[in-house]
Amino acid sequence: MEWLYKKPKFDRSIHYTAKEMERYIGALNEMHGETVKGIGEGYMATNIRLDRIEYKIDSMGRILESHTEMIGVLMEDVSILKNDVSIRHKVHFSWLVLTLPPLWYMARSANF
Repeated sequence: MEWLYKKPKFDRSIHYTAKEMERYIGALNEMHGETVKGIGEGYMATNIRLDRIEYKIDSMGRILESHTEMIGVLMEDVSILKNDVSIRHKVHFSWLVLTLPPLWYMARSANF
């Protein structure tokens, strides 16, 4: 590949004809055109890759937002459930204390 990028030697003491100069400039133009074409193809391929990566990042962001919303809803539901359970727990024990006879009464009624 080194021969593609090797610059031909140009001797200033020799006078070249118009046809030789035209051929030399044509060869330089062709070499330059191929290089620019390769750079353009690489640029297009890089843009396609970047577009795919951008699409994946956008979809991950949407998924993250939806998961955040679902976690928030679950946290609200759990806090409501904890509140309900604590209220029922308190009500249950207060009902139990109010409805059961005292232990001393139960001990007296048992025939020891």
